[in-house]
Amino acid sequence: VGGRAPMLESVASLAIERMSDPRYAGKAKTIEEYLLESMVDPSAMVVEGFGKKGTNDTVSPMPDVSKGAIGLSAVEMNAVIGYLQNIAGVEVTVSLPTGDEGAPAEDAAPAEIKVAESPEEAFAKFDCLSCHIVPGMEEGGDIGPDLTDMASVAGGRKKGMSSTQYIIESILKPNDFVVEEYDADMMPDDYAGRMTVAEMNMIVDALAGKK
Repeated sequence: VGGRAPMLESVASLAIERMSDPRYAGKAKTIEEYLLESMVDPSAMVVEGFGKKGTNDTVSPMPDVSKGAIGLSAVEMNAVIGYLQNIAGVEVTVSLPTGDEGAPAEDAAPAEIKVAESPEEAFAKFDCLSCHIVPGMEEGGDIGPDLTDMASVAGGRKKGMSSTQYIIESILKPNDFVVEEYDADMMPDDYAGRMTVAEMNMIVDALAGKK
């Protein structure tokens, strides 16, 4: 689709050129290494025009996809690398598990999911800072709207909705109202199944300016 991030169809075929760019600050030597680095250390090479505002294209707004709410595994990142190599028409150099290889053992205990105990923990757990600046947090991204003034603007976004109602809808159904100048389908729409009620309430109260 384009707009806020580089098109990915040719990222693998452009990798050698990008690694030769004087602005490149990474350590990759191969196309595969460059693609992996782009996912876990995206600021190593920021394509011109796609950096965070005010950084002169030295800081990427993209998060490390191996951490936070995204949390891709090594196998998942290899799948992305293979896909990007394939659509760009370059040699696919990664190998992926076949059959049950790499699948968790049947008797393996499910990973314990820690429930956030504060708004700050909730913002971090659900990776809000990768795309937004939020109240009380110093760092943040600019892929999505700045949320520090949400308490004052939310009530006027959708007719007939209170600030709280609008904030809840924005989290659970982010494409129902997309703020002008931002793109649809950028925010996950599965938070209803991932957040506890307490976590949702903490985030909503923080954005609505409630103590």
